[in-house]
Amino acid sequence: MPKIYDNIELSLTEGLKKYIGAFERTDFCVGYFNLRGWIK
Repeated sequence: MPKIYDNIELSLTEGLKKYIGAFERTDFCVGYFNLRGWIK
């Protein structure tokens, strides 16, 4: 099961430091929400 790092409960930097040296290749999925709304 993949982990979701939200930097509130799970820190991305700590997760990367823990796993980055163990792999030859890595895939990332990055997303964000724009909650400002639409201005017409």
